[in-house]
Amino acid sequence: MKSIIVLLVLILFSCCNDERNDRVSAVKATLSDMELKGGTLIPEGYSINASNVENVTQILHPVYTTIERMSFSVSFTVNSKNVILRIGKGFCFAEILGNQMSVYQISDDFNGSSLIDIINLPFCLVENTKYNISIDKLDGYRLKYSIVSVDSQFDKIYNIDTGSGFNVVRAWGQAFFGVKDGNVLVNDAIITTGYDRETVVSFWGDSFFDAANLVGNGGTFKDRYCDLVAQEIGYEKVPIMARTGHALDASFLARFKIENSYFKSPYVFIAMGTNNRSLDEYITYVKECIKEVKRNKQTPILVTVTPRPDVDYALVTKPINEWVRASGERYVDISRAVTDDNGNWMPLYVVADSIHPSVEGEHAMFRRIKIDVAELFY
Repeated sequence: MKSIIVLLVLILFSCCNDERNDRVSAVKATLSDMELKGGTLIPEGYSINASNVENVTQILHPVYTTIERMSFSVSFTVNSKNVILRIGKGFCFAEILGNQMSVYQISDDFNGSSLIDIINLPFCLVENTKYNISIDKLDGYRLKYSIVSVDSQFDKIYNIDTGSGFNVVRAWGQAFFGVKDGNVLVNDAIITTGYDRETVVSFWGDSFFDAANLVGNGGTFKDRYCDLVAQEIGYEKVPIMARTGHALDASFLARFKIENSYFKSPYVFIAMGTNNRSLDEYITYVKECIKEVKRNKQTPILVTVTPRPDVDYALVTKPINEWVRASGERYVDISRAVTDDNGNWMPLYVVADSIHPSVEGEHAMFRRIKIDVAELFY
């Protein structure tokens, strides 16, 4: 009877771990898809026996992802009196020791981490007890850590809008679980996403979607133009993938191919190019993205790019936009929505760095989407 209760708790947690009723989880990876090192595969699962190890990533999801509304959960049994565990993804992780959870954020260059929170749990991890632990990116601006057992549950949510740092919630990168000290039997490790099976449009973007420019300039994540689309169509139907600083290049293409395979949205926004410094580089990799999208029987949607002071407008920005407009592909004229006839930002639509859109700029871009690809909303 106890094992049945445990199973029901874990199923409920992995499928309904967001308080919103519209979330639909879809499994994208299980333990068999993970990179495993430092442990032993046995019929019951993956056994990890550690003693003060340095590299606490015995289970690693091999795919670098930036997907919003993505969860990584691990079900395990503690087989020793004392245990130290870690779970994380990219820029953030939590360590559990006794009845204490310490939360860390990793530096932008991955050369160090800093402690940002210490939480006293209402229980300790107990020998011969089964648990489920997860790191759950609820959306663009919130991240939740959870620990569940048969008779207890603990949740902690970090929210950029209420003061949590960007690297606490971004969760770009590879999900991992590990044991620093003690013995643990891992029964499964699961990656899920919180989108409908039949999504409408997928968005790939850079810092315009990361919203660092909006927070602190009078806006929030909900002012991003991709978010405005999701608000109208439905969050569960609009996957969003964003990574500050990324350009159309080989590393983006590799990530794009994998992330796009997770969804079958009829339309795919490739809202990239602002960070490219070369017309040839842009054309090379946007063509590869277009091929990948069409191979999946989807429709690519390109965007024209906005100017920035550290990129040559005449040699890069303007030619990119001319290529997009003449490409024969569907596109949204984002540049025309926020710039004047000379290609300069209109002052209302850009923040002080002359690179990123203001709240008004994001909303102007959204209005342009409703003109150029109106069918998304019907």
